[in-house]
Amino acid sequence: MKIAPGDVQVRRGATLKEAIETMDRMTSGVALIVDEEGCLIGILTDGDIRRAILRNVDLNSSIEKVMNRSPITATRDFTRKQLMHLIRCKSISHLPVVDSRNRVVRIIFAHEFINGGDLPARALIMAGGLGTRLRPLTDDLPKPLLKVGSKPLLEMIVEQLADAGVKNIYLSIRYKGGKIEEYFGDGARWGVRISYLKENKRLGTAGPLGLIKEDFAEPVLVVNGDILSKVNFKRMVDFHLENRAEMTVAVKQHVIEVPYGVVKVENDELVGMSEKPMLKFFINAGIYLLNAGVKDCITPDTYFDMSDLITLLINRKSRVCSYPIREYWADIGSPGDYEKAIDDYAKHFQKNPEEEPESKNIYALGGR
Repeated sequence: MKIAPGDVQVRRGATLKEAIETMDRMTSGVALIVDEEGCLIGILTDGDIRRAILRNVDLNSSIEKVMNRSPITATRDFTRKQLMHLIRCKSISHLPVVDSRNRVVRIIFAHEFINGGDLPARALIMAGGLGTRLRPLTDDLPKPLLKVGSKPLLEMIVEQLADAGVKNIYLSIRYKGGKIEEYFGDGARWGVRISYLKENKRLGTAGPLGLIKEDFAEPVLVVNGDILSKVNFKRMVDFHLENRAEMTVAVKQHVIEVPYGVVKVENDELVGMSEKPMLKFFINAGIYLLNAGVKDCITPDTYFDMSDLITLLINRKSRVCSYPIREYWADIGSPGDYEKAIDDYAKHFQKNPEEEPESKNIYALGGR
């Protein structure tokens, strides 16, 4: 879909919530902040919004509290070579082109401009888990092939990556991996190239990265094969590149309500009390983005968890960023999680209201 500058313009004084609605409606990942004359006064990216969420900024706040007041712009006389140089040198994902009055006449999206719409990233889906907690559902079927709605969970992830512009996907397989390989083949049906990393033993949540033998320069998007989400992978890659991160970890806010009044005690004296407080945490969402060189930290065919990799990079003073998810996200680890995902499908994923989810027919693979 071609996006015109006017489609993503937001007037001065609008709220962050209104800017988010504009971004989501146009799937642009950017909002152009203009004054009463239509002149550019700032820019707000999806990454700016997510950093604000991490700082607990109220989404009813004015966009001017968060926006970039000195955005990088180009003028109409820039050549294609100059535009590409500016995008790459500044690591930006959106470049407004302005006229002599600073009104936006065009907005350039880096992925489309430089890569023809392909996402500059590869993907690795971790699909080798045993699915023990979901037995007997997984007695004869690997967990990623369980159906949510009308298709297997793993197919939904592959489709989302393909739609985002990812062309090369690795599938790490072990438990009943032959069924996954039989179902997806070389990936041509989805317009991608699928390669298989076969785990001969448990390798942990990061170990399969050590099985990748190819050399490449683009970052690797790692996704757990039991995650159901609407995470925008393009925006996550933008965030990673803009922040010049070595690794980006997707996180999701999790709220726990303590069902009792919580008291604060100092030296046997009660000094305060909160009635049923809400505790907020950011949890690991099982989606990561790693620069290509990070995979070299892992010895091939060796057990290694993502927590170990994150600690290693932090100790090396590498830049590890968190990417807060505000989209739908669910981890399917238990029968209760699976049933909830089935119920959520119609609300969050079903495109055709008349489509009947086939969620109860979990063993059928549609005759492929």
